[in-house]
Amino acid sequence: MGIGAYCYLLNALILSARIPFLDRLFGHDKVLVFHGYYAAAGFLLAIGHIVFKMEYFSEPTVQTASGIVAMVIFAAVVTVTPLLMVKSPVHRIRALERLWRVLSRTRVCDYNRLKLFHNSVAFAVLLIGIHVYLASSTQESLLRMALMGAWAGLALAVYLYHKFLRVLLLRRKRWALKGCSGLAPGICEFSLERDGRPLEKHRAGQFAYLRLLSPECGSEEHPFTISSAPGSRELKFTVKALGDYTAKLGNVPVGTTALVDGSYGVFVPEQAGCPVLFVAGGIGITPFLSVLGSWQEVALTVPVTLLWSCRTSRDMVHREFIDGFAAKHSTFRFLPVITREGAGDRRVDPDLLRRAIPKDDVQRVRVYFCGPDGMRRSVSKALVAMGVRRAQIHYERFS
Repeated sequence: MGIGAYCYLLNALILSARIPFLDRLFGHDKVLVFHGYYAAAGFLLAIGHIVFKMEYFSEPTVQTASGIVAMVIFAAVVTVTPLLMVKSPVHRIRALERLWRVLSRTRVCDYNRLKLFHNSVAFAVLLIGIHVYLASSTQESLLRMALMGAWAGLALAVYLYHKFLRVLLLRRKRWALKGCSGLAPGICEFSLERDGRPLEKHRAGQFAYLRLLSPECGSEEHPFTISSAPGSRELKFTVKALGDYTAKLGNVPVGTTALVDGSYGVFVPEQAGCPVLFVAGGIGITPFLSVLGSWQEVALTVPVTLLWSCRTSRDMVHREFIDGFAAKHSTFRFLPVITREGAGDRRVDPDLLRRAIPKDDVQRVRVYFCGPDGMRRSVSKALVAMGVRRAQIHYERFS
């Protein structure tokens, strides 16, 4: 149990370091979700390890103390993360959901504080590395000592690269804020430039971690979808004010240095011989703006439908671009949905989805969704009821 916990917890730290190879294989969001389950499994193994050790070897030593302190840190992180940092299954419990809503209005749930607390896991890994290295079973052979020490060293080295060295390297490729345009109430579009060079390896639909070095918003990084098309001279992010950080972005002055880590993600729609349905909820239109921009000058070889739901018509930013795209490509359909204007509320319901997907295309269509979680669940449920297989429904949760 101890060896299993050691391996799982070290690997969980490695998985959190945005390794490009894993991102290309599985998608960064799925890697992070797996990282969470991996860490939880390691934590349960560690509890079993401690219970048996205390039963048979209860004498305290420096070696046992380092393990206990590491486990206290892991226990705190494993408790706080699903409660306060991410929307998790525990929030289906009404009391915990209410607690989360109350605490989210206080500084207890400040993003930077929670993230700093979560990163204390690196110190716990250092302690657990010492704990295992000093164990009598590890010290039975030089090979075992080398293996256990090297594993902890690799995990910490990957973490330090991710948190510190990567930032220094990004400063060598820094961008500058060229401008900020208000597209609608609460929605801004940021344009970045960097010596006229585009972002390397950017594919339509991907996202990047943006860090604006300004006292107006702080220097922490946040993930945003890239809304500009690949190869553009400017890198654009279309952002809606949904929290403290995004609400401050409109105050960042032009010329501010920006660090961009990316691009990431496998939410990359392609024309692969199958009909395509895009479903966007609110600001979830951003990846599709990039995709349509990349398809602007090429012929559409498959039917493409965009279903976009917004609260008001003012929230439909770049509507003229989408209408122009529809006028240029005969196989493209645009179905706008306004939920809070006119007579009654209109929603993305099964009837509308049946309009968007001809009956003959149900078994072949590829659906790409970007929007709120609640909307994703309802849309997915309706699509599956229509006969669309879950493997045909693509989405990405990178926040």
